[in-house]
Amino acid sequence: MRELGVSTYIDMQASLEQVLHVARDELGLACVEILCDGKHDITRVDTEVCESFDFTYSVHAPIDCNLASLREVMRRAAVDLVEQVLIAASDIDAQLVVVHPGYYIWNYEREESYGACRRSLRELEGLQAEYGIEIGIENMTGWANTILTQPEELDMLGGLGLVLDVGHANVMGRLYDFLKSDRIVHAHIHDNSGENDEHARLGSGEIDFERVLGVLERLPILCILEVQSIEDAKASIEWLCGNGMLHLVSDVEHHS
Repeated sequence: MRELGVSTYIDMQASLEQVLHVARDELGLACVEILCDGKHDITRVDTEVCESFDFTYSVHAPIDCNLASLREVMRRAAVDLVEQVLIAASDIDAQLVVVHPGYYIWNYEREESYGACRRSLRELEGLQAEYGIEIGIENMTGWANTILTQPEELDMLGGLGLVLDVGHANVMGRLYDFLKSDRIVHAHIHDNSGENDEHARLGSGEIDFERVLGVLERLPILCILEVQSIEDAKASIEWLCGNGMLHLVSDVEHHS
């Protein structure tokens, strides 16, 4: 089943419960991705609030998790943190955990950092099997020396899937190359100008969503709106409806 959802990124200053109410009551959605940071960090807050809503959940691991760190204590801590997220995700029956692949500090350490990232990903494969929750690795923009910016790097994922971030891929000029991948297990959708990672409302930038969603509609994945505000989420859903594209991204009837 394809399903449209929203990231709690739309309001990181509100409590998790407040954002879940917005997703259900104002946006009419059946799926939520919890960004596991700040007030929404389900490794530190009671997950009972999540269980009181009938959502399909995915969980995004903390942003500052660096699987490619050359400081082994930090790389190890990043893997351990993902495991904590998996435990919390299992408590709310989440379908998938999204993880950033990490970054390197100095250009001359690039290859060594890629090696550290590969070691971390192999460890995550083991955790995926242990906890029975799919782990997806997100493609990045190249900002701050991030890893996995090009589709040619996808082999490093091994047994893990790709979380296709449509906006990130567009900034890198490789969106339609990433869309050809058979590794896509989840998607983040937002718009941009092609110059910056703006996480803008759908229809406000240059991305051809009719073409993009025409590909994603064939996949049994969650498509998560990852925009910067509740207003942008509402506008994005209205834009999908107004342009006859909601059916491309969701099999679930929209109730707002």
